[in-house]
Amino acid sequence: MNPSDDKKQHYLRLRAEAEQHIDDTQHVRDPLAAETPMPALDDLLHELQVHQVELEMQNEALRQTQSALEASRDRYVDLYEFAPVGYLTLSTEGLIEEINLSATLLLGKERKELLHRGFRTLVAAKDQDRWLRHFLSMKEDRGHCTIELTMQRGDGALLEARLDCLRAPGEARRVRVALSDVGERKRSEELLEQSRAEIRKLHEFGQQQREEDRRLIARELHDDLGHRLTAISMDIERLEAKLLPTEAKAGLPAILGQVYQVVDAVRRISEDLRPGMLDALGLPAAVESHVNSFAARTGITCELAMSHDDFPVDGNIAINIFRIVQEALNNAMKYAKASKVVVTLQFSAQEISLMVEDDGIGLAEQGKDGRIGFGLLGMRERVTSLNGQLSIASEPGHGVRIEVVIPTPG
Repeated sequence: MNPSDDKKQHYLRLRAEAEQHIDDTQHVRDPLAAETPMPALDDLLHELQVHQVELEMQNEALRQTQSALEASRDRYVDLYEFAPVGYLTLSTEGLIEEINLSATLLLGKERKELLHRGFRTLVAAKDQDRWLRHFLSMKEDRGHCTIELTMQRGDGALLEARLDCLRAPGEARRVRVALSDVGERKRSEELLEQSRAEIRKLHEFGQQQREEDRRLIARELHDDLGHRLTAISMDIERLEAKLLPTEAKAGLPAILGQVYQVVDAVRRISEDLRPGMLDALGLPAAVESHVNSFAARTGITCELAMSHDDFPVDGNIAINIFRIVQEALNNAMKYAKASKVVVTLQFSAQEISLMVEDDGIGLAEQGKDGRIGFGLLGMRERVTSLNGQLSIASEPGHGVRIEVVIPTPG
């Protein structure tokens, strides 16, 4: 049905209601009089009465519509003026055409001071060029975009603001802006980042202290306990040489064998605490020795590729890279159920890169018991303390690849 048909039907309904209203309000005429034709004047009077009732009904409908519109307008004004964020409408020249009360409170100015004023003048000097580029792009794009700026309030204070901008269709390139205060959020983010930095420094300090304690304990085990055990074994050998073959000589080899086992255990514990080769021969030699011993101890096939054998590495970087290699190999043995591990260590003037790749079950299966997460977290913290980057790639059943890139000092 087209609009003209709707109007016609509406008019017919309105006339029918008006005539019914007249019939209900007039007295019932004499049945005999109804048989005689109504004079022309009566017809005109009846028609005028119908039109009067129609007008009264239309007027009542208009009053109801006006009341509804006023109520809707009041609700809109309340929502617009007292919204939790500021709303502005900017002209094509960047002038403020409309602004709600919330925005005036955020900007610390009266509405009359802001209307028809350039929005760019409210932006802090350091962000004015950014805002100008953003506004020019908004005039050409009808999409939604967001920018965060520092704005100058009327009382001289700075406002850290988030601007959600939108150019709606049919607005002659006017830009609607939602203005919100993100200063509290930024302060919270700064405090959170500061706390993270402090925790990271504390963790780094704890790592250094543990490494120093390990170094001291390893030296004590190697230099003191190791030497004492070696002296005991030498005394037993001299005692064995002085005893006659028929005397209680049979028990000495067993005792000597136990002493040798204890000496080997002390050396192994000392190496696990702090590899002496790391301090004596450097990182490449220590990594090569550890990879070889890991392969011999576990039966896992290990391949090692290094670009240089004598590249100088700072002690703190060296021990952290060595610990990452240790942890990666430990994960491959305990959780990944790997049969092969490839370790690649590359040195250059710009960076040190390490990659440890296994053919195990992958992280998805490993992570079920939750223990592997702490090892990876420890790696991440070590890399972060060296201003490096850590990436972990894994697919269930296709192993894990751990890549570390650390900038070379200086």
